[in-house]
Amino acid sequence: MAEANKLAKEIGGLFKQGKAEEANAAKAKAAELKEQSTSLSDEMTLVQKELTDLLYQLPNLLIVVPKGKSDTDNEVVSEHGTKPVFGFEPIPHWIWLRSTTW
Repeated sequence: MAEANKLAKEIGGLFKQGKAEEANAAKAKAAELKEQSTSLSDEMTLVQKELTDLLYQLPNLLIVVPKGKSDTDNEVVSEHGTKPVFGFEPIPHWIWLRSTTW
């Protein structure tokens, strides 16, 4: 598409310089490139739709979690960032949600 836009800008200059034959050739090339771009865009839309349809058919991945008796048996797989340090004991989100009226 960038090449087609570049050619479109050059066409006017070629006509002004009296190079009508070169301008018409550039015009044809620009039209061909725009047609190709439209065709590829339509094809990409179709392929994206097919991909989305296939992705919807995939089940959720099963994550195997080892059994344990308490949260101390949980294995830490990875941690990201730093844990915040509070000057107080934060309230768990489930208690806050219960006390909030909607």
